[in-house]
Amino acid sequence: MPDLPERFRQAYRRALTGATVCGHEDSFVRADGVTHWVSWNAAPWLTENGEIGGITMTIHDVSELREKSREYEERVRTADRMASIGMLGAGLGHDVQNLLLPLRAHLNAIAAGERLTVKPRHAAHIEALRRGLEHLQHLSDSLHLLASEEVVADEDSGFKTSVVGWWSQFEALFRCAMPRRTKLEVRIDCDLPALSVSGHLLTRAMLNLFTNAARAIDARIDRLKWGGCVSVEMTATEDAMGKWVRISVSDNGIGMTPEVRCRATEAFFTTRNGGKGSGLGLAFVSRVVQDHGGRLEIESEEGVGTTMTMVMPAVEQRVPF
Repeated sequence: MPDLPERFRQAYRRALTGATVCGHEDSFVRADGVTHWVSWNAAPWLTENGEIGGITMTIHDVSELREKSREYEERVRTADRMASIGMLGAGLGHDVQNLLLPLRAHLNAIAAGERLTVKPRHAAHIEALRRGLEHLQHLSDSLHLLASEEVVADEDSGFKTSVVGWWSQFEALFRCAMPRRTKLEVRIDCDLPALSVSGHLLTRAMLNLFTNAARAIDARIDRLKWGGCVSVEMTATEDAMGKWVRISVSDNGIGMTPEVRCRATEAFFTTRNGGKGSGLGLAFVSRVVQDHGGRLEIESEEGVGTTMTMVMPAVEQRVPF
C-alpha cells in the first residue's frame, strides 16, 4: 500500500510490538487525490513458539456507506424543514381563507353598485381584484393540500372519468392558456380506459402543467423562429403492474437544468423571482398523481424543452363519453 500515510505505518509498528490497534472511519488521501474512508484493525499473530510472527489486518472501505449516511441525514433535515413549512402553510392557508370570504362579499357589493350607475367606470379594476382573489384562493387551497396528510382522492371511490370525454369538455379552456405565437397539438388514443380521479382534480393538475409550459415558452418566444409549440399526448400502456394512462404535456421552452429538474416537484421551490411564482404548481400535480396510485415523470433539457407525464392507473371498466 504505497499511499499509506505514516500514522498508519506507526500503528502497524505498534501491532508488531504486541498491541491491538484499530480505527473507525479514518480517512487517507491517495497519491491520485482520492479520499478514502476506512475502518481498520491491526493485531499481532503469534508463532508456535509464542513469538510475534507478524500482524493481521482487516480493512473495510466505508466511503460508500458514509456517503449514504450523509444522504440519509440530509433527507431527514429536508423532511424536518418541510414539516415546519407545512405547519406554517396550514396556518397561513387558514388565515387566508378567513379573509377571502369578507373580501369577496365587499367586492360583490361594489360590483353590484357599479352596475347600477349610469356610466360604470371601475369595471376593469373590479375584474382585476376578482382575478387576484381567485389567485389567492388557489394558493390557499394548495397550501391546505400540501399541509394535509390526508390522501387527495375523491370522496366517491367508485368515481370514474372518461379521459376522452373530459378532454372534449375542457379543451377550449386549455387552449386559452396558450401564450402568444404558440400552437397546441393534440394526439389522443380513442379507446382510452377511464381514470379513478375526478374531472376537477384532473383539470387543476392539467392547468398547472399548461401554465408551466406557457411560462417556459414565454421565456424564449423571441428566439423561436416558428413560435412556441405545446404537444399533448394521451396513450394507454400495460406492464407487469397493470394498465396505465399516460398524459404528457411537452413544450419547446427554456427547459430545465438537472438541478432544477431534481427539485421541480419540491413545495415552494420556484425559479421565478420577484414573487411571480408560488412553487406549488408541480407539487400539487405530483401529490394528486401519487395519491391516485400514479407517478409524475419529468424529462427536460436546457434550451430544448420539457415533457411532463402523468402516469395514472387505468380503471378496467370504460365509461361512455
